[in-house]
Amino acid sequence: MEIKSKTNLDYIFSPRSVVVVGASEALQNAGGRFLKSILKMDFKGDVYVVNPNAEKVFDCKSYPKISDIPGVVDHVIVSVPSKHLPAIIEDCVEKSVNSVAIFTSGFSESGTKEGKELEDKLINIASRNGLRIIGPNCMGIYCPQNGLSFRMDLPLQSGDIAMISQSGGIAITTVLSASEKNNYFSKVVSFGNESDLGPCELLEYFKDDDETSLILAYIEGSKNSAKLLSAIKNTSSKKPVIVLKGGLTAAGAKAVSSHTGAMAGAGIAWQAALRQSMALQVSSMEEMLDTAHAFSFLKRPSGKRLGIVSISGGLIVNITDLAIKMDYEIPPFNKKLKQELGEIINTPGTAVQNPVDMAVNFFYPQNYSKVFNLLDRDDSLDILAMHICIEYIAVLNHSISQYSEILINAMAEAFAEIKKPFFIILPYTINDEIRKGFENRFIKLKIPVFPTIERALTAINHCTTYYNKVKNI
Repeated sequence: MEIKSKTNLDYIFSPRSVVVVGASEALQNAGGRFLKSILKMDFKGDVYVVNPNAEKVFDCKSYPKISDIPGVVDHVIVSVPSKHLPAIIEDCVEKSVNSVAIFTSGFSESGTKEGKELEDKLINIASRNGLRIIGPNCMGIYCPQNGLSFRMDLPLQSGDIAMISQSGGIAITTVLSASEKNNYFSKVVSFGNESDLGPCELLEYFKDDDETSLILAYIEGSKNSAKLLSAIKNTSSKKPVIVLKGGLTAAGAKAVSSHTGAMAGAGIAWQAALRQSMALQVSSMEEMLDTAHAFSFLKRPSGKRLGIVSISGGLIVNITDLAIKMDYEIPPFNKKLKQELGEIINTPGTAVQNPVDMAVNFFYPQNYSKVFNLLDRDDSLDILAMHICIEYIAVLNHSISQYSEILINAMAEAFAEIKKPFFIILPYTINDEIRKGFENRFIKLKIPVFPTIERALTAINHCTTYYNKVKNI
């Protein structure tokens, strides 16, 4: 692997070799888990271990020190007690290492003078010699395309989402949860204490990264808030940046200081500044994942006029109320559209107004393409949605063989023809195995699926907000 220009961080994500310091085959050894993660990702370069007490670890050659390794060393992962770090960083400098990810904690996040001084010492050594540090107190880099990972269970498949996170746990949960909906990542950096490489530089890098089209960020605080907000604004002019800000409350801010040592700042001030920076601020991991899912799968909406199809009149009333409260429109159908729908949906209990109550017609799969084709052609609608109730389907599964499969095939055929932005509301239910089968099929068609109308419309609202802002730049 050829090292690329150091001006844009490509070299950090494309190392020719990786060394894990502190890896052993002991069950609870963190370094061993890092090593197995790299091996499972089928990293194409050389993999070494630094452990003076072992000749090999998981079939990887082990050396007493980094400088003893005969080949080129580009990236180092460190998982040993903090007191050993200065000597290891000095050894990295001697070996001309490009980057070091430090999993070890016990630095500025500890709140002690000693921890802060130790972190400063590492940076002083590294900065004089061009060595880049990720962390301390972090998980490091996940870049599946190039075989880098910090967990054995992270997907091998790469995508077009990038993430920066001060929390390793949130980075892990985000990647795993997103993969359940076929949303995958190009690069993820858990940067912990932000002693060196931090969110500003990473945002600017991802802004111009051809493999990234969407950026997620979990931020607890920053050493330079003004510079961070400027980087978010600059990046947002080119790509959506979804920000989950930790430490907005007094209790949260206190937790931040003991987690990564970051200065959280006043919550209200942060929220106002993030709005001005064009960030799409979300309030939870759930909302961040939903928004990423919408950006990845939903066609670009031109407005907020909804056309909804459901099976239940009561649910329709509730969905309508919730959509209107969230500033969406449910425009009434014109006379011609109602007449055309009435020729398809004409049994007792149905309604051909907006939302459409299919009632028993829901169980006639041959009608789906006809109904959605009419809605798709109507100029009064910007977005289409279907609310699916698994509990109704589950009953018929007992009497009609493979009934779910029949419905899924009919829906898939109908949905494939839709040109407007389209999403599915698929609530959680006690029949979750059936629900999951439906969800997986729709996701393979790149149709966004949400468990509630509130979650869907909140995510889609972030999309329309971003597109409107970019349009007016």
